[in-house]
Amino acid sequence: MITLPNSFCNYANSRLQIEVSALRTTDTPTASANFARAINYTATIGPWASPEATVTTAAAADGSQPTATGLSAVQPAARVADLVLRLSDFSAPNDAYIVAGTYSADIRVTLGPANGAGL
Repeated sequence: MITLPNSFCNYANSRLQIEVSALRTTDTPTASANFARAINYTATIGPWASPEATVTTAAAADGSQPTATGLSAVQPAARVADLVLRLSDFSAPNDAYIVAGTYSADIRVTLGPANGAGL
């Protein structure tokens, strides 16, 4: 859990966007049968508007197609809040074993006007 204290947007009609990538390793170029180079998970950030921004990665066992994006509902008024990022439901694709190595992922949170910057 990561807290982003005093997050604010002084625009009406704002929303949160969360862009994530699955945990992946590049230590092993290919994985043997029944092994995976990726770990999927669910990321949620809020409170901002209900429902919160939630997204679940769905990378394949070979680590391909790792990214996903989620949006919150639109917050109709300017607001300040302590946003909390939660990660949960970790799983390997097809319930495979994961290969040994160093895993990393990217998480980007954007807060802004609902009609601007792709939000």
